[in-house]
Amino acid sequence: MAMAQSDYTVTFEQMFEPAGGRTLPKQTFFNLSPEKQAHLLRHAVDEFYAYGYDKASLSRIVERAGIAKGSFYQYFDGKNDLYRYIVEELMIKRKLNKYKELRSRAADFSLTDYLTFTSQSIIEDFADDAKLVKMGLEFAQHLDSPLAQEILKQYANVQANFYVPIIEEKQQQGQVDPNIDPLVLNYMLMGLSTLWTRLLVTRGMNPESYDYIMDCLDKVKYILNHGILPDGGESIRPVNR
Repeated sequence: MAMAQSDYTVTFEQMFEPAGGRTLPKQTFFNLSPEKQAHLLRHAVDEFYAYGYDKASLSRIVERAGIAKGSFYQYFDGKNDLYRYIVEELMIKRKLNKYKELRSRAADFSLTDYLTFTSQSIIEDFADDAKLVKMGLEFAQHLDSPLAQEILKQYANVQANFYVPIIEEKQQQGQVDPNIDPLVLNYMLMGLSTLWTRLLVTRGMNPESYDYIMDCLDKVKYILNHGILPDGGESIRPVNR
C-alpha cells in the first residue's frame, strides 16, 4: 500500500504564526523602556501567581508596580488583555520558540526518541520558573473557558501540524509504517502534551512528578514501538463490514 498522504499544506514557519495575529498591548506600552515593561509584567505575574486569574486585582498590580491605574489603561484595555499577553508572550511564545529550536534536531532521533527529547526539554525549560508554571497549570485547568479557547485558536496550526512533517520524513526514511496517517498520529502525539500538563496539575510540579512523566514517556515509547498486540496483530482476523 502506498504511503498515507496527509493534507499538510502549512510551512514550518507558517505553523508558528498566530492565526489572527498575536494579541498586543497598546503602542504606548512599547514606548516604555524594556526595563519598565518587564517591571509591570513581573508584578502582574506575581499577582496572577498568588491569586489566579479570577481573584487577581488590577489595583494591587498597579500599586505594586508604582503606576496610576489610568496609566495602566494606556497600555492595556484591562485584566483580560494583560493576562492574555502574559500567557501568549511569556508562555506560549517561549514554548513555540523552544519547539523551533528542537525541530532542527529531529533528524538526530527516531520519532519516539524525538517525542521524549522534546517533552523533556520543554518541561526542563520551565522547571525553574515556578510562577509561570503555576500560571500555566491554572490555564490548563480552564481550557474550556472562552478566554483559553480564544488564545488556543490562535495557535491551532501547531496543534494540527507539528509532528506531521517529521512523521512524513520518517516514513520516507522507512522508520515509520507508510500506512499510518500522519495527521492522526500527530494528534495522538500532541495529545500527550496535554496529558503531561494534566498530570502536573494533579500531582504538582516537583521532582517526583517529573520522574513519573519520564517513566510514562518510556512506556508510551514502548507502546508506539511495539504496538498493543502480542504478535503484531498476525492472529487477529479481519472483520467483515
